[in-house]
Amino acid sequence: MIFFCEREQNNMVIATPSVTVVIPTYNRREKLSRALRSVLAQTYPITEIVVVDDHSSDDTEAVVREGFPDVTYVRLPRQSGAPTARNVGVDRATSEYVAFLDSDDCFHPVKIEKQVTALLSTKAGFSTCAYQTPSGRRYKTEVASPQMLLWKNALGGTSGLVARTELLRANPFDAEMPAVQEWELYLRLVKRASFVHLTSPLYTYDDGGSDRITAQKVRRLEGHMRLFARHPSPPGFGGLRSRTLRALTVRYLQAPNRVTQRVYGVGLKVLG
Repeated sequence: MIFFCEREQNNMVIATPSVTVVIPTYNRREKLSRALRSVLAQTYPITEIVVVDDHSSDDTEAVVREGFPDVTYVRLPRQSGAPTARNVGVDRATSEYVAFLDSDDCFHPVKIEKQVTALLSTKAGFSTCAYQTPSGRRYKTEVASPQMLLWKNALGGTSGLVARTELLRANPFDAEMPAVQEWELYLRLVKRASFVHLTSPLYTYDDGGSDRITAQKVRRLEGHMRLFARHPSPPGFGGLRSRTLRALTVRYLQAPNRVTQRVYGVGLKVLG
């Protein structure tokens, strides 16, 4: 498999393959509007935007239909989670490529242009990129090899992903994963296609502050457990597994209640 890591792409886009941007959302009407405006501000022509509403209880539908009439709006009949929403968006896409954007994140204006340029020049199957936070902190990941993904998610979140539509349809997000779905997807994609990672931050990731981070810890931990069980590390790449096992042990001993202890206990059995 060919691996590419590009620092900058200064080439002009000669061909203009079609791109669909898929935005899963749930009860984020205000942030969704900001995300949509960032897509409309792209220097590269976007063929279509598909918003997949994961059964929101606010007026998300009105925000999209009244404020962005050219956007395709899809409402799920029941709350199913972001991975399912992304898969539905891919199924609805009519373009050669699909880009994802979480509804609380924002694209930088040149994001799609730079990634399409990289995809065309390398003939890769998918592209990822670095990102920054609203405070301006940059996460400029250097990816040494595809095997690094067995150590950590070095490619970032789904808002950085642009991929061939046919590749995503053959390899959908796993809706059973409670967290780190993008990491699990990357581990499958690198076995089937080459990729190019841009180290320039091309989108802003909104971490939601400390409350959201705290609320996600248990789900992310469970996601890590399932990921390690499905993608065991080969010899020489067991460091993350070992560190996670040690962290689980400490958290299990410090867990404030029995529910949390059960979650950590399952993790110890999976990784032990």
